Amino acid sequence: MPRFLLAITAFTTLALVMDARADVLCSKGGAVHIRTVCKKGEVAVALSDLGAHAAVWKDSAGTFLGIAAGADVLIGDSAGNSVSVATDGGGNLGAPATTSIYNSNDCSGPALFGSSAALVPADSVVRGTTVYYPIAGTTTFARDDSSLHTDPSYTSQAACSAALADSVFVPPSGCCTLDPGTPLFALPSLSLDLSALVPPFHIEVR
Repeated sequence: MPRFLLAITAFTTLALVMDARADVLCSKGGAVHIRTVCKKGEVAVALSDLGAHAAVWKDSAGTFLGIAAGADVLIGDSAGNSVSVATDGGGNLGAPATTSIYNSNDCSGPALFGSSAALVPADSVVRGTTVYYPIAGTTTFARDDSSLHTDPSYTSQAACSAALADSVFVPPSGCCTLDPGTPLFALPSLSLDLSALVPPFHIEVR
């Protein structure tokens, strides 16, 4: 079962590793973990003891997704990376209007994240039920060959042609444009498969 690493910052930072089977908070050395049973050396605590009330995102079936962070949701992967994912205000993942870049001529494949801050389109990119996100590591050489522009108004090829010259419609709400193949150093990236979750998503306060 996947475990989710989430960070909440107030005066101090508490690392919460959430497991769908967990029912007790366990504290040791400043870290707080949610487990079924505390491990040796850990002390069971109540959430109220920490002075915290966590707002969490869940899917329509009540399955945990992540911790609310403003309008975003913090999702953890099995490697312990914390991923910030935007929401559209309507219970769906992904900002309503974004631009992401690809090392292909049709906006296919994983999104690229340039090592320069100016080239990183977001903390993550949502494509359907897959979230792509950069991680720290050795950069590799790549080319910016195409860009995917998403907007709620991009619902057809006609809409794409009117908004962006020579663009190709990519359902459900994207327009793909060819780029000049600008060389860049790309950060390593990973992906999260969220196909098992059922949108729309909502916030609950715990």
